[in-house]
Amino acid sequence: MSRHLLSACAFALALFTAQAPAQEFGALARIDAEDSGIARGGDLTLEFALSQGVPWRAYTLTEPDRLILDFQEVDWTGLAAEAFASNHLASVRFGALQPGWSRFVAELAAPLAVRTAALEVDDATAAAILRVTLDRTDRADFDAAVGAVPSARWVLPEPALRAETTGVPDVLTVVLDPGHGGIDPGALRGGYRESDLVLQLARDVKEALLRAGGINVVMTR
Repeated sequence: MSRHLLSACAFALALFTAQAPAQEFGALARIDAEDSGIARGGDLTLEFALSQGVPWRAYTLTEPDRLILDFQEVDWTGLAAEAFASNHLASVRFGALQPGWSRFVAELAAPLAVRTAALEVDDATAAAILRVTLDRTDRADFDAAVGAVPSARWVLPEPALRAETTGVPDVLTVVLDPGHGGIDPGALRGGYRESDLVLQLARDVKEALLRAGGINVVMTR
């Protein structure tokens, strides 16, 4: 084999090896763990360095008090919860919420409000950084501000009638989505988890619909 052919083979092998790990990522953006965490000099600012910008939203929930960040979507590989160690955050977790969606959850040690939240995208590299700054607030103001702001971007389409593959026309398919099947278990109270309660409710509703007949029921979890 000629020297030129050997060089070409070696180059092709190196190129394939270098590209192979990238093919394993299914998310739209990858987290840069080294540049993500609590901002230097400001323990109430969280920074998320991303390989590119993605749709996102930030809001708070209660029982327990927590900051929620939803993304479409992020690969969290390499990020450690310790990067967000702060006296203001009781705990941090992140991961896949459902196909196409990722979530970051920070349980708050005390009520905090989202003061600013902005995504900056580098025009040259397309890399992005999301900064979320929190402010101390009282219980009444915190409770009044919980919940995500309604947006068409985050609303699922209306269900529709369709014929099943069995040939039976106009069969109503009902999809039950109990929610909180991923990283966030929802509210916690009296030893009960919201995720467990809504799942049991969905199972009861499914059984009632199936007993009614003429309805196809699909569970998301």
